[in-house]
Amino acid sequence: MPYPFRTTAATRCRWAAAALACALASPAGAQRPLIPAGPRALTLEDAMSLARTHNPSVAQSANEVRLAGASVRSAYGDLLPGLNLSNSFGYTAPGERRIGSVSLGDQPSIYSSNYGVSASYSLTAGKLIQPRIARAEARETEWRSTRAANDLVSEVTRRYIAVLQAQARLQQVEREVVRSDEHMRQGQIQAAAGLTSPLDRKRTEVQRSQMEVKRLQARRTLRTETVALGRALGMSMDGEVELTSRFTLFEPRWTAEELVAMAMDGNAGLRQASGSVETARARVSSARAAYLPSFSLSLHMTGWIQSAGDVEMLVQQRLGGRTVTPEVEAGIRDRVRRENQGFPFAYNRQPVNASATLSIPVFQGFGRRTQLQRSRAAVEDAEGRRRAEQLRVHAEVTTALTNLRAGYELAGAQRKVRELAAEEVELARHRLRLGAGNEMALNDAQIRLAQAEVDEIDASYTFHLTLAELEALVGTSLR
Repeated sequence: MPYPFRTTAATRCRWAAAALACALASPAGAQRPLIPAGPRALTLEDAMSLARTHNPSVAQSANEVRLAGASVRSAYGDLLPGLNLSNSFGYTAPGERRIGSVSLGDQPSIYSSNYGVSASYSLTAGKLIQPRIARAEARETEWRSTRAANDLVSEVTRRYIAVLQAQARLQQVEREVVRSDEHMRQGQIQAAAGLTSPLDRKRTEVQRSQMEVKRLQARRTLRTETVALGRALGMSMDGEVELTSRFTLFEPRWTAEELVAMAMDGNAGLRQASGSVETARARVSSARAAYLPSFSLSLHMTGWIQSAGDVEMLVQQRLGGRTVTPEVEAGIRDRVRRENQGFPFAYNRQPVNASATLSIPVFQGFGRRTQLQRSRAAVEDAEGRRRAEQLRVHAEVTTALTNLRAGYELAGAQRKVRELAAEEVELARHRLRLGAGNEMALNDAQIRLAQAEVDEIDASYTFHLTLAELEALVGTSLR
């Protein structure tokens, strides 16, 4: 009887490929995305909170702080005594036993058990100083973590402002496109009345095409900045997002001395440099401790018990082949049995062994002196880095404040330029409607207005970016 259908080799291969694709697709579809999706509406405070939760650098800093705390506990733990407990069990099979060339004859099987308790305490000057070093390193790690957190806040703020700036640039281009379309409609009306030349109309079309190119570029920039913001947050933000926080211009009234004092007290990088100096000084004390004596104390307690597997063999060994009365044999047998009772925990204690050692290092080469010199040099280097960090913070705070004041004045000046350019465009349109002007003058006025709008946007957001940089330097919010 023929089969109802026939499968070829090619058909079987297609079925196998389909089954393999389904098997591979099912686990992949069940997997959760590695990068969480970002929200569609976002404030600056929410952005900072999300970055603290999802940015991987935050977890790394937290791990470093935890490890530093564990090192402090370990340093204190080294000052405590040590205690060890041990217990072992043994078995020796029956048979002839020998010690060298001397035969002990046949022996029964032996079960053995023993225990050991040992306590030790070691004290050196280095151990006494190690907690101080560990605490200094922990504080340095905490300030390094704080610096990383401040850098993250600064990065999120800059990215947030960059997205707002890109959105403002896109909105400006959209307004420019609307003005260009209105200009083209007016040009068509003027052309129908015979008031414009073909060259003017062609210039208008070229300007409209340029506006479309600018719009594409602005959209690309906005998408790029949005993705960069998502990266700072540790999330995926490749779509449109509504940023609801707004930044207003204000006149900076701080003095350079006031901000420098705030930075000297709150700058995390400077505090980290101070922590490095403290750690280096503690290590100098540790290097000096190598010249001091050390003391150690130990205490040992042991016990053992063993039992023969065949008591009768031990009785015969005690008799030694002699003929004795039943009463004597019974006494020997009873004694042997008592000696083999108590296994495995009725130990026979051994005498306590205790020792105390005082070690004084007299001469151990020149390694200790070299280490001390290196530690002192490390202190000088750390102090130099701290001084350099102070100079950097002082210079950058002063420069940032100068740029902030200049940015505020520049933003105000650009606003006036934009207002004058808008008035020029309205005047050029009015003259064109009256027939007293031409399209070339209107095109030039619109180009100047567009540039003035872009310059105003850039000046405004440059002010806010400079303020974010100043906040990162002083270590606190200034808004």
